[in-house]
Amino acid sequence: VLASSIRSPSYYDPDVNPDAALGRWNYVLDGMVAIGALPPSERAGMKYPRVPAYREAASTDPGPTGLIKRQVLAELESLNISEQQVRTEGLKITTTIDPKVQAGVVNAATSKLEGEQKTTRTAIVSIDPETGGVRGYYGGSDGMGWDHAQAGLQTGSSFKVFALVAALEQDIPLSKVYSSSPYEATGGLTVNNSDGESCGSCNLATAMKMSLNTVYYRLMMDLDGKAQAVADAAHKAGVAESFGNIQHTLQEKNGVPEGGVVLGQYPSRVIDMASAYATLAASGIYRAPHFVQKVETSKGDVLFDRQKDPGKRVFPAKVADNVTAALGPVAAYSNGNGLSDDTYGTRPSAAKTGTAQLGDTGQNKDAWMVGYTPQLSTAVWVGTDKGIALKNAWGGPMYGSGLPAQIWKAAMDEALQGKPIKQFPEPAAVGGQAGVPYEPPPVTYTPPKSRQNDRNGRGGNNNNNNDGGSGGNLTLAPGVTIPFPGGNPRRGGNSGGNSGGNSGGDSSGDSGDTGGNGDNSGTDW
Repeated sequence: VLASSIRSPSYYDPDVNPDAALGRWNYVLDGMVAIGALPPSERAGMKYPRVPAYREAASTDPGPTGLIKRQVLAELESLNISEQQVRTEGLKITTTIDPKVQAGVVNAATSKLEGEQKTTRTAIVSIDPETGGVRGYYGGSDGMGWDHAQAGLQTGSSFKVFALVAALEQDIPLSKVYSSSPYEATGGLTVNNSDGESCGSCNLATAMKMSLNTVYYRLMMDLDGKAQAVADAAHKAGVAESFGNIQHTLQEKNGVPEGGVVLGQYPSRVIDMASAYATLAASGIYRAPHFVQKVETSKGDVLFDRQKDPGKRVFPAKVADNVTAALGPVAAYSNGNGLSDDTYGTRPSAAKTGTAQLGDTGQNKDAWMVGYTPQLSTAVWVGTDKGIALKNAWGGPMYGSGLPAQIWKAAMDEALQGKPIKQFPEPAAVGGQAGVPYEPPPVTYTPPKSRQNDRNGRGGNNNNNNDGGSGGNLTLAPGVTIPFPGGNPRRGGNSGGNSGGNSGGDSSGDSGDTGGNGDNSGTDW
């Protein structure tokens, strides 16, 4: 076989051209018989040896980069460039992977998983919103193993973003207010908020920051198209319509999505979430994610050179930019995981957490943090590959605001370290509201200290009684008046809500705090 392929090893490679290889082999053997170098009897018994099936895994790097190589080879196949050509023709492949971003992704994955449960896994994908190029990719530590970045995984509340996109497309502004009380859905389903979280009634921006399920379920039910509008927005942003053995994503067998789509009921891939959020970072312009930038021959001839993709506008800029504004506070709100730079300080970002439950067990199984700056969109998933409950290092349930947010911050901070800070565009108005509506901060009232209570004041005692105050009203702002027990300073006593437990009944004590010290900070309203 070797002798027959010397003339043209690539052409006569049995993996590439088996018919030509067999013909050349027969030609060489027959020639050997003709010159007397091979007895005819031996020639008659010879058969072409079996060619072992090519194993793709054998050519795959064992570390995390092996999974990148797998994606690159698959993309080359779509460009009609086979792996065999890459191996035998000395092709030079330039990928979109940025070494600095890749280092940040790998370092974040490996360092943050230290000390966690042995079953915990993570996947991270970083995409350039301006090109669609994949800059960093981590599907797992084993380059010949399962690629979690390509797996279908439930996304939890990180999918609420697409309900907001659909709402803004229908001219529903961020200032729209909904109740956060439990919602009775069809089929006897009651939608609740995680851990009983509530805002009473609040606007869509506040509900996004607090990740209130009930508000966004109500919003979905107000949309033209309801659940279908959410699925359509997700698909336009970049969530794949099919992958693997899933022919149609974000829907039931009847082709219609259920209401749970707004809460991340259906599986999506990590790479798709990074891509969809990159569309928002690009003010509504979608660019397909890719790994291959350029392909050259060993002689320098260019077989493929990806040009800058102008992209496809899938949302109006004002829609995407208002979503970005609503997501702005989330990273810092998620246990202080806002981005920062050693040189430039705080870096603006837009992000959303997500957590998916493990059936009816009350446990969690998937946790997410997806977010972006104008330069980079990164999706982080944390879960297991065993279908078991996802626990943190201390054995408690894991949420998106925990380890996923920490990994996201670590990866983004390292990837963007030293890069100038870019600001997001100021959003134009949708439904009369541009950006996040102003909400005044909670008012804190500290009653003035009564001169009569410097020492044993009238009605003050160390048992927190209310002998001295007759009650009254407290005006916090024009038109805002609340009852304030003991609030009439002319009667002395407990105008701060307790006598402080010290002689004289200090009026600055915490309201309703029995036996407290008089040097506390007053009453929060």
